[in-house]
Amino acid sequence: MSRYNKFFQLKTVFVWILLLGFPTIAAAFIYEVFMQMYYHQPVIRVSSNSYGIYDKTLGVKYEPLSSISFAYLNKKGEVLDCIKNLSVTNKDGFRGIDTIADFREAKLKVLVSGASFSHWNNEGKTIVDYTKQNLQEVIPSVSVLNVAGGTFSLSHMIVNISQTIQNKAINKPDIVVIQFSRSDLSRGWWYADALKDEHGYTRSRIAKSPRCLKLNSNCGTDEYLINPKATYEWCVGQKGKKNVDVVGENLIAQYNDIKGFNFIYLPRLLSNYYSFKNTKNIPVVTFPKDIDASKLETATDFFKKSDIKILFILLPNENEIKNKKVTLPKYTKRLINFYESKLQSKVIMPSHFSDFDGIDRFAVSKADRHPSVEAQKAYGKYIANIILNAN
Repeated sequence: MSRYNKFFQLKTVFVWILLLGFPTIAAAFIYEVFMQMYYHQPVIRVSSNSYGIYDKTLGVKYEPLSSISFAYLNKKGEVLDCIKNLSVTNKDGFRGIDTIADFREAKLKVLVSGASFSHWNNEGKTIVDYTKQNLQEVIPSVSVLNVAGGTFSLSHMIVNISQTIQNKAINKPDIVVIQFSRSDLSRGWWYADALKDEHGYTRSRIAKSPRCLKLNSNCGTDEYLINPKATYEWCVGQKGKKNVDVVGENLIAQYNDIKGFNFIYLPRLLSNYYSFKNTKNIPVVTFPKDIDASKLETATDFFKKSDIKILFILLPNENEIKNKKVTLPKYTKRLINFYESKLQSKVIMPSHFSDFDGIDRFAVSKADRHPSVEAQKAYGKYIANIILNAN
């Protein structure tokens, strides 16, 4: 074959790649932009303080006796809702009511890790506190220690709880509970920190690596906005008002400066078949190979060598409770199988939904879909019944 014919064939192949590839890429981008313009109405979270600081081992840690409240704004700067003390740490740095002293004295010791559903605080209590309340009706001397963290991945939960057990101040638990919702499965490992920018404002950064936490890095993002003037009292005063004040205007200006563009809908559409690693936010996990195994191995080896009973519990979400059915996508099943093999423990799914009957309002507000007090009580009952059946 002559050089000319070879060149002609290569040129033809290249042209076909362009003809087929470019429209596909363009269509995917147009789909993402369209969905974000017409369906994605961002609710901007704002706090007057940061919550959570960098930790080399765990990614993030929370200082004792700290808390965070949120204001929720729309793109105009109008306040939609206010939630006070949605996460609170006790004197030992744990979420929930129980302390290390309570844990030491109890006959039944339960250690719980989870994500935002588990650390979420309504009226001074978390799901874990309601779990204890239900357990005490059968076993009076019980402590349920809450080591959950907002936005934790499954890897965070497992590493965090193994580190807590190996802390000499903590007695060995009788039962470990790792409770998660479906959305927690698709998170990869991340780090967080609070950094000052050139204007003197604190920025709550979250990223896939410590390097990406830097303010000038394109591979990290701001988890929420921070303005010392955006207090809970300011939020309550502005809620429902159409006239945006100076604080609201400054927050929207800050949001527009840092928001950037990130793919949201395309990964959801194709996640059963393709692996996506989000570069601007928390890494997305859709295949076991995406999980940072180095973080997980030491923790899972610890559990394999221990005789601690592990309960690996799926928390059904709002739609699953309404439909009284849990339907798992392919990528979720893949990840569950992976974690089951690592922990040598099967995921416990709801066999019935009677514990959730009678919930009038599931979500804490229209702006935030975390569980209300009555939903928290239902989850507490659901988890307590699983623990009692396993004990």
